[in-house]
Amino acid sequence: NNERVITIVKKLIQDGADVIINGCTVVAAYFSEIEVPEELKEIPILDSNVCAVKTLEMLVDIQKTLGIKVSRKVYYQKPQEKEREAFERARIVYGLPPLD
Repeated sequence: NNERVITIVKKLIQDGADVIINGCTVVAAYFSEIEVPEELKEIPILDSNVCAVKTLEMLVDIQKTLGIKVSRKVYYQKPQEKEREAFERARIVYGLPPLD
């Protein structure tokens, strides 16, 4: 609901937020299409969909220009390596063959 998002954003501004990133991809896309009330125009409200794409672009540019890749030691581990059994079950659910 639009009014709920506006109420939450107003509260965040009162609490001192200087930028809002709408984390729900569906709401963010919808919210970016509406007329934002004047009192909410004092800080940027970013669409998480656009933020994700721009972050991906940045990572690709860093790899192309500097050769730096995303570390896969902790947070960005490949699911097929970190949780192989769950990954294989997901492939079966979607009708994909096993990896090996």
